[in-house]
Amino acid sequence: MIKSPVALALMFCTLAAAAAVPAKESKKDLPHRIVGTWRLIASTVQYPDGRLLPDPNFGPSAKGYLFYDSSGHMCIQLMNPNRFDWRNPTRPTAQQLASAINGYYSYCGTYELRENDTRIIHHVELALVPNEVGTSVQRQVSFADDRLNLIAEGIHDGQRLTFTLTWERVN
Repeated sequence: MIKSPVALALMFCTLAAAAAVPAKESKKDLPHRIVGTWRLIASTVQYPDGRLLPDPNFGPSAKGYLFYDSSGHMCIQLMNPNRFDWRNPTRPTAQQLASAINGYYSYCGTYELRENDTRIIHHVELALVPNEVGTSVQRQVSFADDRLNLIAEGIHDGQRLTFTLTWERVN
């Protein structure tokens, strides 16, 4: 039994400090951390020479939302907000239609997390691009504070590029 008020106070402070320090994030925390609504704050491309630039498809002011629910469903919407307005919203020209599609990306479906690492796989059920329906998209997942990063590598114009989407949780 601790009789000294100083010893009791030290023990209380030690326990309080230990409780305030978050435990090291484990891969098992990933399913709980990823569920929610996320707003895009950056869409970048890293080139082989180290340059880091905004994704050319969505521009430096890219907008987007990403949703993960606890039942394993997801949806992503990305757009370049600087797309051209349609002069006649009910009868866009072929050029206006192409501009709208080139500056927008969307798909929905289910997702799975790989328990032994930090990969997420999106199984596409609906998509703006018809050829993507029935495919799966794999991303690396990382967190920095309350920000979510989805990272993928791909080939574009013969170069291996790293694409990063950075999201912040919507409260």
